[in-house]
Amino acid sequence: MPLINLILKSLKTTLLILAHNIFGSIVVGLIGISVLISWATGTLSFLLDALQTPVQLWETTTLVLLVSAYTHLKTVKNHSSKYLKKREILFESDNFKWKTVIHSPNFHTVENIPFCKLHNKRLIEYEGNYVCPDKNNDVCETVLKSDKYQLLKDIAESEAEHIIRTNNY
Repeated sequence: MPLINLILKSLKTTLLILAHNIFGSIVVGLIGISVLISWATGTLSFLLDALQTPVQLWETTTLVLLVSAYTHLKTVKNHSSKYLKKREILFESDNFKWKTVIHSPNFHTVENIPFCKLHNKRLIEYEGNYVCPDKNNDVCETVLKSDKYQLLKDIAESEAEHIIRTNNY
């Protein structure tokens, strides 16, 4: 899968460079053609005179402020995100509570270590298994065996996705 992503990225870069070169060639060609046409019709001297007239200070300042405001607004629009707040939810799955972090509507992560359903504490690793860290260990029998861990984590990820889709997080 990473090879496909690398190929797609390389293809995208190549196409963008090609589009940039084509666009640059067209712009240079249009400017060159317009200069030749204006020179042939005698309007080149009028254009140069218009460009050499002094510009008022307020016009320059206004232009700079407008360009700055436009650039700032475009940057804010392109880089702002509605989903800056991460949401965390705890949900129950197979006698454990799992914590999932919702980064955006299309992306979430389920934490690797679940919580004890009874005591609401994150399990700790002990002798290859995950056990409840509660002081009354004799009472709590919450144990996640290492051979069942991956299956239960996959089930929890599936349930997290279902919860997120059905509750419109």
